[in-house]
Amino acid sequence: MINVFEQIKDRINLVEYVSRYVKLRPIGGSYFGVCPFHVEKTGSFSVDGKKGVFHCFGCQAGGDIFEFYMKYNNVDKKEALRALSALAGVSFSTGLSTRKKQTLDILADYFVQHLEQSDVVKKILSDRCVDKKSIEKFKLGLAPDSSSIQRFLKENQLNLENYGFNDYSWKMFEHRIIFPIYDVNADICSFGGRVYKTNDMRAKYVNGPASEYFVKSRTLYGFNFTKNYLPIWVVEGYLDVIIMHQYGYNAVAPMGTAFGSDHLKIVREKSNEIIVAMDGDAAGRKSALKTAQMGIECLVPDFQINFVDFPDNHDPASFLQQYCSLDSLKIYPLHEYIFMTEYAASSISMTPEKTTQMFKKLMSVAAKIKDPVLKSEYRKRWKDLWWNRNKKIQELTQLPYENHLPLLLFKYILMYPDILDEVAEHFARLDNIYNEDSAQSSLYTEQLMRLLNGQELSRDFMFRIDSIQLIEKIDSKDDAIAAWYKVANHIQQMNNREQAERVQALQENFSEQEWERFKQWLVSQERKDEEG
Repeated sequence: MINVFEQIKDRINLVEYVSRYVKLRPIGGSYFGVCPFHVEKTGSFSVDGKKGVFHCFGCQAGGDIFEFYMKYNNVDKKEALRALSALAGVSFSTGLSTRKKQTLDILADYFVQHLEQSDVVKKILSDRCVDKKSIEKFKLGLAPDSSSIQRFLKENQLNLENYGFNDYSWKMFEHRIIFPIYDVNADICSFGGRVYKTNDMRAKYVNGPASEYFVKSRTLYGFNFTKNYLPIWVVEGYLDVIIMHQYGYNAVAPMGTAFGSDHLKIVREKSNEIIVAMDGDAAGRKSALKTAQMGIECLVPDFQINFVDFPDNHDPASFLQQYCSLDSLKIYPLHEYIFMTEYAASSISMTPEKTTQMFKKLMSVAAKIKDPVLKSEYRKRWKDLWWNRNKKIQELTQLPYENHLPLLLFKYILMYPDILDEVAEHFARLDNIYNEDSAQSSLYTEQLMRLLNGQELSRDFMFRIDSIQLIEKIDSKDDAIAAWYKVANHIQQMNNREQAERVQALQENFSEQEWERFKQWLVSQERKDEEG
């Protein structure tokens, strides 16, 4: 008889599995790519699909799919067996004895029998569009009064203490629709309950107590029914999961807790994409945002985290019941969803200080991304969204506010402090196009001095900077340098009179030491943003 390890290796193609994490190319009878376990430029990592093994000629890592999983996810063999058995659809017990598994199955059948005898509850489920096939598939049941449950357990000598259930638990579960909860190996590990009486003032949902068999942070309702390599939708409730599956969607729900990093690891074994679809109310959007913030810290290449935003007072079940499909919903990639919720949904009339603070917050969020390439890409995308939303990009010749051009130069320096090394000398030759005694000129010079002295910029000055319309899309330091020189040259051409006087006036205010202090201050600000 083939043991569970061999069954898993037979069912999971190693080349297909590794390709989810490593870009492989065929060479001869094997596949090669860059090793995920050490830094290298040339691909010395090979996978032999026929033998079901991998080997790196650089760091000497090697083995079968279990070794790959353990090394890539930094877990032990027991955890690898648990996850891969679920992916392969191989039944594997994580320590539950046959008797213990039968205990929960027998009790689940008891609840099923009570549901079959209740026309009232069957009608309630029917009104919620839960069909008979789903009732049987998800093994839905009904809990009678707690004394009847306890009597049944005693008569059948069923002991559920190892699962944390006691007399009080059954008091909580009585007169509720019962949802058996399955672990990643498709074994019942606990139960969930939902009230069905309109006058029932208890909590709408209740889950079984935590135990060694039921750990909420590693359990997802409906996961045992999901199909491999299709997007997995993350929703809030049992009925959302059931209705989603009825309409052909892969769906799971966390068990009364936030969708966390351990949940993310579980779904990554079946899919390279999740779509977070929480309810369209304040609580649902708050939950979705928490998931987004968690997802930022767990981002890896080749895994997508997307979001949908339901209309007010809609959830997945109600939306499907009305429209029969989710195709009309806009799917937001993680970076767009965070931008939309953290900034774009805020009032457009926010003060310049608030908008600046929000932009810095986005950059600090990006600093949490571990992968350096992803981190760079997120910063670039957020800057692009930021400027495209707030500024109308115009050509230099069409700029209507030429008297703000010096402030635009200053803004580029605030955006990319590193460009000071490139433009400091040229900057020292520019004061502005105004007369030396103009109010604007004094304000500009005053603000530079405030920065040199470690003070904050004035509200009026920040408003002037924030109101500047960009002439270019600025996505990098090089873009900022190019734009800076373009604007600076234009300023010089606009008014060449009295250049010497203006340069002399500027030099009186800024010595070499003060310039160094100015640069150090800006660099320190950038470091603060990087560190979050």
